[in-house]
Amino acid sequence: MSKQIQSAYQLSLKSSDQAWDLIQVWTIFARTIIGSQFVDCLDKVTIALAKAAKSSNDDEKFDHLHKSSQLMIEIFVYLDKARRRKLISKFDYQNFYVQFNKLDTLINQSIKIYKKN
Repeated sequence: MSKQIQSAYQLSLKSSDQAWDLIQVWTIFARTIIGSQFVDCLDKVTIALAKAAKSSNDDEKFDHLHKSSQLMIEIFVYLDKARRRKLISKFDYQNFYVQFNKLDTLINQSIKIYKKN
């Protein structure tokens, strides 16, 4: 497993767990509309990174990493929606934003390594 993929996987796990803990206190409506999709995207990133790490084929690694990258776009949208709808504090927003930027960077660095020719 490449160091970037391993680091991205660990950060994705951590971020997903932190989001889960935060969303538990939201109203049922907010959890249903935004929270479940937010956590689902984070969990899917973690799964795609695990598949990329376990794959021995560079094309498959690239495909899983690309899927992770696409899901990161959705994650940033849900994070922004949570901020705009005042579901998270400014502090939590900033912490998640920094984590997600780092995660996105790690994923994109990995994509460059396994990019299809």
